Amino acid sequence: MATFTRRRKTFDETTGLSTDTVTSISGSAIITTSGKSEGYVRLGLSPSAAPLILFTPDNYDLKAYTDEFVLPGDEIEILDLTWKARDVLPVSIDGFVILGKIIVERGG
Repeated sequence: MATFTRRRKTFDETTGLSTDTVTSISGSAIITTSGKSEGYVRLGLSPSAAPLILFTPDNYDLKAYTDEFVLPGDEIEILDLTWKARDVLPVSIDGFVILGKIIVERGG
C-alpha cells in the first residue's frame, strides 16, 4: 500500500483564519527507473536519484489531469524517506486514471 498526500493551506476571508487541508490518494506502487531521459532532462533531475513510480489508485473514479489524482508537489513516504512528485503522467480510460507514471525526488 502506498499513499500520496497533498497538504494545502486555505484562507477563509470571512473569518481571517487559515486551515490546513490534507488529501490522500492511496493505491499500489512499483518503484522503477524510466527508460526515457527527456522528462528527467526537462526537470533537471537524474534517473539515479529520482525514481519513477508506477502508481495504481485504489479508487478508479479519479479523473485524469484534475486535483482528484496525484499532482506535482504531492508527497509519498517510501522506506521512511519522503519523496515529492515532480512530474505526473496519468494513463486513463475514458478520462479515469488506471495508472500514473510519477517521477519523484527526495524532499518534503
